[in-house]
Amino acid sequence: MVRSFSLVLAATFAIAAPAHAETAAGDKRCAEYGPRFVYSEATGFCIKISGRVRADFTFGDGGSDSETSAGASLDIRKDTELGPFRLVIETPK
Repeated sequence: MVRSFSLVLAATFAIAAPAHAETAAGDKRCAEYGPRFVYSEATGFCIKISGRVRADFTFGDGGSDSETSAGASLDIRKDTELGPFRLVIETPK
């Protein structure tokens, strides 16, 4: 249940990111935080969403087996009057 909730939370924040990567690619406001950060006009934050999905399938004489795993990460940053603000949300792997 926790894993599903975390993925939904990460997906919710993805909506706040700009819809067009071309617009964000030319924007230098998030360059200091590293690659793949995009600026959200709606919130004023630099946001990076990343994740991974893994699926293993085994077939043999004894039958078949499968195992899947997924993980997501949300990194939000902004410089404020009081100093840098950073929020990281990660799902368990």
